[in-house]
Amino acid sequence: MVNASGAGSPKTNVARSGLERTSESKELNRLIYEVLLSHVKQEIDGVRSRRNLSQTGASAEGKYLIAPLLESAVDSDVFADCVRSVPLLLVEQEGMRKSVTPRELELEQIIWTIDCPLFRSAENLLREAESDASLSTVVDILAKTKLPAEPILCRGGLDDEWALGERGVDQIILDTLTKRVDLRWRLGSRDAFWKGISRAAIERIVDLPELRLFEGSGEFVRDRFLHQLFVPVGDRTATGATNEICVRSQQGYFFLPHTRESKIVVDAVAAIESPKSAESLMAAVATLMLLRTSLAKRYLKYDESAVSRFLERSNSQLDSLVSVRDLTEALNEFGSPSRVFDTSAWRRAPNPAGVDFGAFDL
Repeated sequence: MVNASGAGSPKTNVARSGLERTSESKELNRLIYEVLLSHVKQEIDGVRSRRNLSQTGASAEGKYLIAPLLESAVDSDVFADCVRSVPLLLVEQEGMRKSVTPRELELEQIIWTIDCPLFRSAENLLREAESDASLSTVVDILAKTKLPAEPILCRGGLDDEWALGERGVDQIILDTLTKRVDLRWRLGSRDAFWKGISRAAIERIVDLPELRLFEGSGEFVRDRFLHQLFVPVGDRTATGATNEICVRSQQGYFFLPHTRESKIVVDAVAAIESPKSAESLMAAVATLMLLRTSLAKRYLKYDESAVSRFLERSNSQLDSLVSVRDLTEALNEFGSPSRVFDTSAWRRAPNPAGVDFGAFDL
């Protein structure tokens, strides 16, 4: 319950049903958000002392506490600016782990994200530990690998988007022996080397009435697959890559240049960004829907007749992008473990019950 009065208080609208969006209402919202976030900070400090939680564990609790606020902020711009002052990002540098604010991390020109099975297991261990051990400590004991000198963004606090912001990946390093992918994110280089689909293009897809013609279109929109596609700009590639056409990390899918399969994705993204017609736009959307299934369910095998039947539902002009034969061959390549570097795909899993590993009828 908040009471605001006086010369600087916000004004109500004519119907007295809400507040007008003025500088006064923004300032009131800022004061409210700062009080709520101050309480979150106090709770984080409190759980550390009461439950002997590590810094990693306390950050995970802070993420849980702040989640309802992230979903219900009335003034999202003001709220985001306030969150940038909350120390809920975990970084590690030179053997020391600490919690920093998004605003503090903006001062770093370079940060790294690292994904591999060993590091994921180590993060779970650090979350449950009572001491403020670091990832470096675990790595020194259990692995021969080295960590970058620049700050490493760790898992456990705010989502990565709060740390990465306007950063872009300018270097990818693969290590097949340790099943590890390192991404170097440079400040101010977003879309300079790997480019994602713009927010405006994604909104254009979501609003397509024809999208409902496809089975699974709801999941296609909800699981943020479109937000996780990055196509190459220029000749940048990945250090350590051999025959791969795509690299998957916790931040998304990064397609490598100079392969026939990646060109299909690049052309589909270009058709979505600048559609020449409604039919070509639907062809691009249908292509990415098939790509999503291929990357997620790699035990499936595609044939041309099944792909053709799927595309017929969209009344799309696929020939303007790629032939059915080339698309079918590309989908089967994306389903090959040797062509997609995915650290999460190294885990052994049982064959799903009832799965037919023959041709997939879409």
